[in-house]
Amino acid sequence: MISLLLLHGALGDRAQLSPLARLLAEWYDVHAIELEGHGTTPIPGDAYDLARFRDNVRHAMAERGMERAAIFGYSMGGYVALSLAAESPDLVSAIVTLGTKLAWSPEAAARETSRLDPVAIRAKVPKFADLLERRHAGAGGWELALARGDVAVVPATPHPFEQVRVPLVAALTRDFLDVALSTQTSKPA
Repeated sequence: MISLLLLHGALGDRAQLSPLARLLAEWYDVHAIELEGHGTTPIPGDAYDLARFRDNVRHAMAERGMERAAIFGYSMGGYVALSLAAESPDLVSAIVTLGTKLAWSPEAAARETSRLDPVAIRAKVPKFADLLERRHAGAGGWELALARGDVAVVPATPHPFEQVRVPLVAALTRDFLDVALSTQTSKPA
């Protein structure tokens, strides 16, 4: 049976991937893992780091006796999967990403970071803030996770993804969604 790792996005946790894991368990040996500083895992002492997230995946694979795995990554999880495949192609057999932003610039990172204000989130979407509170209780709280800067783990484009030599499906990339949404909001009423 093919091993399949499920990687959550920024501010996510492995529990949010449980329904997908249950659906795929008939065909794959499915493992939803948690990246450091998310859900129930402690927040690192220093800033989030893409290399650390790659190491989280390597450690999870070794812990489960996996030599190679297919990876589904949602948003930031997709970026981690692509980065791992570029650096350690022997570990990754295939990748599916969903909602992963690929084109990063200092402006894009600043725009994403500006959307992650805990005070604004609590005021505008209190139910989401409550969900984040429950989701990240074990990691020290979602406000602290935001303060660590999930967005900061993404280096500016260009990236080494042209080195990825495994089958890849990139669905609804954030770049596509950003363009689609901006054209929708810029149309006159």
